[in-house]
Amino acid sequence: MKFYSNPERSMASQRNACIRCGGYLVKEDFVDLGGTCEPVMTVACRCMNCGNVVDELILQHKKSPPPRPIKGGSHSSEK
Repeated sequence: MKFYSNPERSMASQRNACIRCGGYLVKEDFVDLGGTCEPVMTVACRCMNCGNVVDELILQHKKSPPPRPIKGGSHSSEK
């Protein structure tokens, strides 16, 4: 079993406040099967109020800019 992530380094866990509702965060172990044959253990923070889960990967994705829309696709508003 592999272990990834260290929520102690994340901003949310340092202040022990949920980024969604401001509730108290607790550390939990999660098992991510992720379609592989070897499960991956990760530690993340879960809010006691709203249940929001935050780990390093989630925080990285929130910091990255959203993908640019594809022009001329079937869902494009241009005609």
